[in-house]
Amino acid sequence: MNYLTKVAGGLFSVFKEEEEGDVKDSDALGDIDEKGSPVREEREAKWKGEVGLYKKVSGGVYSQIVDRALMELLWVGGKDYNIEISSLTGDKTILRTPIGDGLSITYHTGTHSVMFTCIVEDTEDIMEWSVVMMHSENDERKAMLQKFLEAYNECSYSVYYNPCSDEEGGEDDKKEEVDEEEPEPVPPEERSATWCGVSASPCRTEGEGEPSMEMYECDDYEEKEEEEEEGSVEREASQSPQRVRRTNNDRNLMFADVTKSSRMVVLKDRPEYGTVLGVHAYTSEGFDENNTVDITSLKWDSNPIAAQELISVPHDDTKALLLDPSAPQGGVYLADISHEKIISTYAPGADLDLPISHILPTAMDTDPHLVTCLVQNAVFGMDIRRDPKDCGILKEDGVTKTVMDWSLSLPGKKALTCHATTPDGKLAVGNYNGEIRLYSGTPGTAKANGKGVHPKTTKTLLPGSGHPIKYLDITKKGDWLIATMDKFLVLLKVSFVDDSDEERNGFMHPMGKKKPMPIKLELGLKVMKEIGMEKTFNNAKFEKVGEGKDEETRIVASIGNILVSWNLDLIKKDKERGVDLVGIKHDSKRLVDVSASKGTSIKYITEDSVSMAMPKTRSHLTGGKFTLSFR
Repeated sequence: MNYLTKVAGGLFSVFKEEEEGDVKDSDALGDIDEKGSPVREEREAKWKGEVGLYKKVSGGVYSQIVDRALMELLWVGGKDYNIEISSLTGDKTILRTPIGDGLSITYHTGTHSVMFTCIVEDTEDIMEWSVVMMHSENDERKAMLQKFLEAYNECSYSVYYNPCSDEEGGEDDKKEEVDEEEPEPVPPEERSATWCGVSASPCRTEGEGEPSMEMYECDDYEEKEEEEEEGSVEREASQSPQRVRRTNNDRNLMFADVTKSSRMVVLKDRPEYGTVLGVHAYTSEGFDENNTVDITSLKWDSNPIAAQELISVPHDDTKALLLDPSAPQGGVYLADISHEKIISTYAPGADLDLPISHILPTAMDTDPHLVTCLVQNAVFGMDIRRDPKDCGILKEDGVTKTVMDWSLSLPGKKALTCHATTPDGKLAVGNYNGEIRLYSGTPGTAKANGKGVHPKTTKTLLPGSGHPIKYLDITKKGDWLIATMDKFLVLLKVSFVDDSDEERNGFMHPMGKKKPMPIKLELGLKVMKEIGMEKTFNNAKFEKVGEGKDEETRIVASIGNILVSWNLDLIKKDKERGVDLVGIKHDSKRLVDVSASKGTSIKYITEDSVSMAMPKTRSHLTGGKFTLSFR
């Protein structure tokens, strides 16, 4: 049976020929001109070689489709990269699939083979393929595989850094101050070496293909404790800890995990009422069913608010800051959880002409009274100890500024979308074009050494991928960043060793040529098909760690109704992708927010429930499966 592939709707599509052995001309896959004739697109081969083509039929068994064929990595039409397999003469196409989001390949050095997965057009069935490098000499087959991987990783790198069109750009875009020289382009061989293991991953078993990912159910209050040892007594259902809380008709938006007082503070929207806070106390075993309260008296000047964001106040866990972007003059409110009411509102100054879109603590460890605010084209600080009507921090070298003085003069396609801070005040800002700006601190706020304030100058500007960044998070030490896009995550190491062998980071020192290659984290087509191809990632975060030298070991995120966890240690070692999947049994609705604490629980919310997933230690699975443990 022969197979022919084409691009359809951005998926990796495959369709069967009606007659076995009938392979259509590759021109039929292109566009049609006004006369009805096929248009031949410009094609440039980045790699080509002779291969055998196999289709997976079951388990690790593959059936030969073509004994000898020509495989090429093609740059088509000056914009798309494809894998194409055709007859040796090149006039008949057997298989074609694009390189891009969702395509995950693995390779096996022992058999000099490459495996990848496609989705069948119309039926949306999954098909797994294997190609084997063909040559009489073993060393030549090894060299063929190595050159293919280098070319593939270079192509996938180029796809990732394909910038979106910026019709609104212009001279204004040149006004931004960046404290570094434009680095020289990274040589292709260095890009391939760094990108390798992310775009293309080695497998341990011949014919393994896309990594298997087991889906497990989270604990909930209906489940009984598992027996850890033979003969152990199960806990009665009535004594089981409650790990799921329904929130009735309220719509959950996000939550803050206040670990000091062991409480989840959930921001909710109640129909025809406005903002409500749900406060859920918990223990190491689950929620305290006798210690839950809804705070409904959240009004200002007798008017309800419509908060969209919540942060806990670092120096006082009985208070929380709420953000209502629709309110005039900032819309930042201070809620007193103990007294169940709003006690103050804050505005940076009269000159703010754009709504505040996001707020975060500026520096939880060094100055917990500061809040970093983000608008479409500026980032600035507020001090909640100052005059609530004019608490913007607007000084630079002793000169009074205005909020708009921190404007970056960015065009619409580069509008700022999110930001993240570290406990000691380092700042990262993402934008619509996928760029990430690293600052020594929030512009205008005092430096920790007391010598001046942090400027609005970007210390390091990481290039954009063309994909909007939805959320950013930073490790406690400020050495790793995780950026959330719709269909994938990007992990970036922003610490580096300079030319003098000194340890540095991109927040305090321009990275220049030391800028990191992105580590792209995504789910394979098998998993995405089961979850739903239309589903998108929610906010990915590093797990919370305590005081001292403790470091993060896991990344958590959600997509659809699935909680996803990556083993950060395995990613750093670049040996495995370390993906864990946890299926949510008790609720079929989309997960809204998730947070993890090292060594304890993962907490998450859907639109109408609040839940805890207790840690379960699982053994390492072999044969292409990955570590499935929270500890």
